[in-house]
Formats: sequence, structure tokens, C-alpha cells
Amino acid sequence: MRDEATLEPLAREILEAWSAQDVDGVLAHYTLDLVYRDPNTRGEVRGRDAMRRYLEKLFRGWNMRWSLREVHPLSGGEGAAILWRATFRPAGGDGEVQVDGMDLVRLRGDLIERNEVWFDRAALAPLQGAAPPQAAPARQLLLKGWMTHDAMWLRHCVERFGMEAANQVNQAAVRSMAAVEVRRLLQAFGIPQVRSMDDLRALVERAWELIGADFMDFECTWPAPDTMRWDVRRCFAFEGVTRLGVVDAYDCGIMPRMEAWFDALGLRYTVQPRGEGCMMYRTGSCHREYRFTFGDAAAS
Repeated sequence: MRDEATLEPLAREILEAWSAQDVDGVLAHYTLDLVYRDPNTRGEVRGRDAMRRYLEKLFRGWNMRWSLREVHPLSGGEGAAILWRATFRPAGGDGEVQVDGMDLVRLRGDLIERNEVWFDRAALAPLQGAAPPQAAPARQLLLKGWMTHDAMWLRHCVERFGMEAANQVNQAAVRSMAAVEVRRLLQAFGIPQVRSMDDLRALVERAWELIGADFMDFECTWPAPDTMRWDVRRCFAFEGVTRLGVVDAYDCGIMPRMEAWFDALGLRYTVQPRGEGCMMYRTGSCHREYRFTFGDAAAS
């Protein structure tokens, strides 16, 4: 059974790897089937591959240093509550803040199999040019209100006109809205055009940092130089139409939003898998993989 005396050196070693921002060094402390969550993730990060992608993105954006404050073994000695103090500085930016937080870790041998991180994300707002801390919950409230409006709109369309007409109008509305939305996002982020995968990645990642909500649980990855992949772990639209009792006849309105961005930008791409209906309902999971063609190849 582990006690504070044996856990403290391990905790220091783990925090040192995080402070060094050494992706491989951090991953060496986790099991292959790890589960990780912090205030910046949308849902859980599962497995070393997903964790590697998350760390690479995190370390590109922030310079961070951790120091250990306290270690409290969990009952049974299979983990610990690790209290820390961290310094956060934006990569290439000015200013820094100190944040106190806690990691709740469950161990398998000397490796972490589950890691939940707790701290007040609002403390980072001054470094992000953000509004005061109360803006974060206000933003979530507005996003939930928007999605509730969408859900009620669909419900009343179904009741009034039937599911087939509701699907057609929903798809048309999503695509029309998204074409306007992507132009506004480009202007907000100062991106004049999307001419490369780097431009596209910058747009997509910054956009979903802005418009993503706490109740959206998905992962966007870039598995090849020309490829973007979306994996949806939990879909609020699927849950909503299931409660409404029309999931078997529902045509997805989430992925068409992204595809309308690409169409409005004049991008050439292919998507797999294609298909109508709700993939989460049909197969129990949902993903899309988009392959893009830029430059001279797009003109051929």
C-alpha cells in the first residue's frame, strides 16, 4: 500500500515531466488505456494516442511550470490527490498567472490509469484577452439557449409538418447559417483566406474553442497532412431526437454545418463515410474523415 512518503517522489517526477513540456516524458507516466480530463478538454481523453495529440496542442499554446504543494493518498493506496501550484504563460505572449489546483489520480502500479484535473479556468482569462471571469458561464448559457432554440424549432416543425419536411428545412437552415457563420469567423480571426491545411486547422481549432460548449463531447484530429477527422463521443442532437422519439427518421444536422463551411470557402474535399440519417443511431458511434486538396492539385 502506498503512503505519502512513497507517493511524493512519484508526484514530483510527474509534475517535472509536465513542467518540461516533454510529451514522451509525460506519456511515460500513463497507462496505454489512460483516461484523462481537465477543464480544457471536452469530455475525456482516452488512450495514449489521443493524449499525445492533446499534449502537443496544449504545449504549443502555453508555457507552464508546476510545483508540488501536498500529496494525500487515496483510501487503499491506489492513487492520490496531488495539490499543486502552476504558472501559466501564453506561448509567445506577455504576462503570467499563478493557479492552484489538484490532480486526482488513480494508479496501476507506478502508472496513472485515470487523471482528473481541477482548477479555476477563469483565472486564465486575463492572458487570453478574455472578458471577466463571469463571461465563461454567461457564454455557456448563451450556447445552451441557442441549442435549446434549435431543439424546440425542430420539435415544433415535426409536430406541425412531419419529419420529412422538418429534415429538409433543418438541413437548409443549417447550411445557410453556416455559410454566413464561417465568413464571420474568418473576419474575427483575421484569416483572409483558407489556402492550405495550416489555414484550415487554424480556423477549425480557433472556431471550436469559441463556439464549442461544455455539453459537446467530440475530438478533432489531423491523422494525415491532408486529412481531418471528427470523432463524436456523445452527441447532444442524437440525445435530443431520441427523447423526441424521432431518432430513427432524423437526418444529421451537425456534420452538414462543417461541410457548409468547406463549401462556402470553396474547398475541394471528400468525406467518408457518407450517408443519410443518424450514424450514432445506426452504428452506435459517429465519425467523419475529410480529405482536402489544395493548390495546384485542386485545379487539376
